[in-house]
Amino acid sequence: MKGQMNFFIKAILIVISVLAFTSIIFISQMSKVTTVEEKGSSELRMDALEILQKLVNTKECLAYEYENVTQKGNLDINKILDFNNTFQGLEPRCAKARDFDYNIEITQFEKKFKTYKGMLIKEKECDPENSNWSIAFHGQPSIYIYCDGDLEGCCGSGELDGHFPRTLNCGGRKVTCTPYDCSKYIKSQEECEKIYEDTTKMACCVRKTCNTHPWMMECYNIDPAINCTKITWHGHAWCGLTITASKEPYGVNYTADINQKSWGFAYLPISGTSSFSPHDAKKEEVVLVLPITIRYNETTMREGEIKITAVRGELETISSLIEDICAKAEKNPSETLIVARDIYITYPVLYHGGQLCMMNNCKNIDCAFPINFENITQKGMHNVELNYNSGVVSVKT
Repeated sequence: MKGQMNFFIKAILIVISVLAFTSIIFISQMSKVTTVEEKGSSELRMDALEILQKLVNTKECLAYEYENVTQKGNLDINKILDFNNTFQGLEPRCAKARDFDYNIEITQFEKKFKTYKGMLIKEKECDPENSNWSIAFHGQPSIYIYCDGDLEGCCGSGELDGHFPRTLNCGGRKVTCTPYDCSKYIKSQEECEKIYEDTTKMACCVRKTCNTHPWMMECYNIDPAINCTKITWHGHAWCGLTITASKEPYGVNYTADINQKSWGFAYLPISGTSSFSPHDAKKEEVVLVLPITIRYNETTMREGEIKITAVRGELETISSLIEDICAKAEKNPSETLIVARDIYITYPVLYHGGQLCMMNNCKNIDCAFPINFENITQKGMHNVELNYNSGVVSVKT
């Protein structure tokens, strides 16, 4: 009986030992898997943060410059608008990602405020919502420059130093700006404080602006070709959004609203369809948000945020390989380049019209060379080989 009990106890101990050993192995393996996944997410997070830092801190990307000094964390509204228009479906070359893709959303926060008796509304003086495209000067001008068209899109870097009259190229439009001597209509600063845009007087006023070149001349109810004398002029001028300082009297309540605005670029959804890998072909995704200041000029700024959504997946891996070999070929177009990589493919990958597609998810490929792409139609592991030779990129499995 005693022998049977010993045998039974030994059997139980063996079973417990086996279960314990199995549990340890399972926990160990799970720990390894978790560690790898966390490492992957950590790497993508760091890569996405590096892209954000390039965008907000470098003058080549979005950072605002003042007197040739880059203002880190301050985004130039003109650069934001340019990126919003230029890089739809493409990553800007100043912040190219490797082995993953991203999109950027920039938001200017809504702001509501009130002023009460005894307060002067300084926000309204430099509100870019009330600005006009015009020409300004460093010193108080004695001439009036009349332009025969809208200056939006004409100004380039803003500087217009040189001789006038001159004709500006405004994206295909021609606008001629002519200087006139209208000095007989210039009113004193005291008189001009009482002259507004709805005046019926013939008058010219030297106005203070909120720009680097802080002076401009506005004329009312005057045809310069008839009422003034056409002249030639050479000097320093500036072209852009010029905001004249407007005054609000003391002793009134005033409410001002700044509307929320949004811009975006890179791989944003198109008509609701993502440009990233489909869910089953997506390996990692991270979202990061940084606070920013949006600068309209030296005195006008708005609070906001910049958000990056970064994705690493099968489609991103292939597109990154293609764009990488294209970039290397641009630097050395006479060389032959070969790259190969094993990639697991979940859904068919097709290339047409400059886009790489997996199901309905498509992304533009930034490449200066024609691409011969052998469509991938079978699920599974593929050895993807990329070859550049004689001005053509070939991709096959």
